Amino acid sequence: MRSVIINADDFGLSPGVNRGILSAFRDGVVTSTTLLANMSGFDDAVAIARENPDLPVGIHLSLIWGRPVSDPAKIPTLVDREGRLNGSVGALGMRAMLRRLAVDQVRIEFASQVRKVLDAGLTPTHLDTHKHIHVLPGVADALVSVAGEFGIHKVRLPRERSPRSRGCRCPASGNVKRAVIALLSYRAETQLCALKSTDHFVGIADSACLDTERLSLILRNLDDGVTELMCHPGHVDEQMKRYVAHPTRREIELNALRDPEIRDYTESGSCRLMHFGDL
Repeated sequence: MRSVIINADDFGLSPGVNRGILSAFRDGVVTSTTLLANMSGFDDAVAIARENPDLPVGIHLSLIWGRPVSDPAKIPTLVDREGRLNGSVGALGMRAMLRRLAVDQVRIEFASQVRKVLDAGLTPTHLDTHKHIHVLPGVADALVSVAGEFGIHKVRLPRERSPRSRGCRCPASGNVKRAVIALLSYRAETQLCALKSTDHFVGIADSACLDTERLSLILRNLDDGVTELMCHPGHVDEQMKRYVAHPTRREIELNALRDPEIRDYTESGSCRLMHFGDL
């Protein structure tokens, strides 16, 4: 049986993103979302989640954008002089690979983000991270530790195979990113196997080109088992544009996820839609 979790990342980034995700859930094929606890759209996202209790919400842990949830004085290696989280995933990755990342400080910030979501009255279905940083050395250990502390048992494993396996060509930059994250995922699997995940993952190589045609191709070429498909729908607003290099792509993804032909295909029984709570 071919099953798919279609997860919308960045819930809580901005009101436009939040409403786009809700629309892709209500009127499209998105089955779950993951929430950024440290961004300005958090309260708006929580209100939406409370008004829509059937929307499965996980946590999108971040060390990249915005301000930390924890006291910056407690995580000095993760923030800049203004107390903001360091904005470069490349710099964070290099420090992790050189074993110069303060894992205890990562654990403090991750725990603070999880606690904020719980204090808002939400029960998270699973954990993932912004830019897939939980596959970095040390960060994987911190995530597993925090997951155990709060009784969260499911996680994203972004181990994506080459898109050529489904007859698809993607931009070279997306393919390079996919290959690097897949390699790191294999290396982190020893830690992450303590948590439950899907059998397959899709969405990194396609992140710059997820239109209706590409989405249809992905769904028609799912492997047996459970696949997570990552997506980033949203309506463009000023808050989103501060952080997103190509904001109009989010509108393209939103339109694809709400396309009637895509909905008809998933409702035909060709694949089963599910969320992390079903694992």
